[in-house]
Amino acid sequence: MTYSGYAFQNDEDRSGALTQLTPVTDPIASTSATELKLSGEVAPHVAWVYWKVDALTHYIEETKLTSPVIAGNPLVSTFGDIQSSATHPNWNHELTYDFRNAPTNFSQQAGTALSPSDPIEAYAKDLDVGGEASRIACVIGVTDGTPLVSANSSPFRVDYIHRISGFAASTADSWSNQSLSDLTQDALPDVPVSIVGSRLDDSEGVAYRFVYPRADNVSRPPAISCNSVTDVTPNVNFTNQQRPYLAVSEMPSIDILSMGNTTPSALTLFLQRV
Repeated sequence: MTYSGYAFQNDEDRSGALTQLTPVTDPIASTSATELKLSGEVAPHVAWVYWKVDALTHYIEETKLTSPVIAGNPLVSTFGDIQSSATHPNWNHELTYDFRNAPTNFSQQAGTALSPSDPIEAYAKDLDVGGEASRIACVIGVTDGTPLVSANSSPFRVDYIHRISGFAASTADSWSNQSLSDLTQDALPDVPVSIVGSRLDDSEGVAYRFVYPRADNVSRPPAISCNSVTDVTPNVNFTNQQRPYLAVSEMPSIDILSMGNTTPSALTLFLQRV
């Protein structure tokens, strides 16, 4: 089973117009200035879509995610998430579209399935504030068709709660990779574990994904970042679709997508011994 996250993000004054976003450069996908192709996938199915803007004054007014197979009926919305803080909390960072229990390749709708060579494009419009730019991100969770657990809290047994800190700053608009084994963390026995839930506290974070050693390079399971200690851990961050690894000697690294060049304060892993 593969489960990975892909993204679009840019900073622009859209002047009240629906404007195309830039794909985030990705080692497991093909990207151009306007198009994302899921070239590493074999049978891509969209499990969820998440839209977010970085400023309270620039709330999302319209979005569109499209591809040749759904050009006649693209995924459109008039809402999205917003970056939060302790003084302007958004307690629950919700997905814009949630297909986790039945990921779709659009074959029922379009008669043709989404393929790894199909270009995907993202468009967004935020509330126009004269002369001001804002960052908008679109993150897509993709599986090979395997359903994901959808729940409002962890439905899995948790044997260890593992806290990691000491991160370096991320680079805005990119997947910034950091090794977890080099960071400050609680002691664990070197036993086989699986991540059944996670939380990244990052004041300008959007999303993150895990990169496992000795694993299929395409499978980089994603999760949604928390911007404030007041945020509830997003329910999409709890899943049984993570690869088991040895807790000390095989720690994954992490790709972090942020709206700014911020430093995450902590990562919490909810681990199950396997």
